[in-house]
Amino acid sequence: MSEPSFDQLRTKEQLGYIVNTASTSIGRHLFLRIIVQSNSRDAAYLDDRIEAFIAQYREVLAAMSPNELQTNITATIEHLLERPKNLDEVGAHCIAPIST
Repeated sequence: MSEPSFDQLRTKEQLGYIVNTASTSIGRHLFLRIIVQSNSRDAAYLDDRIEAFIAQYREVLAAMSPNELQTNITATIEHLLERPKNLDEVGAHCIAPIST
């Protein structure tokens, strides 16, 4: 999702210089983060454009063939199970939910 979000939000819509998409897992929960830094648009406008991108991306996923979707699911699982390659990745994997 990083490349399509950068292409749409940064290249095509030119919303800001920084467009970053990342996912984080905490326990069994997976979170998606899209950051757009802009000096020309307010936060509400950026939020609307990010939500529009997500809605459009859902349509792309819905239009995938079952085989194509399974290939993407498998690639995502393999990526999530990869061992950290550097200290930044090690730190990202150290986040754990707080137990009460």
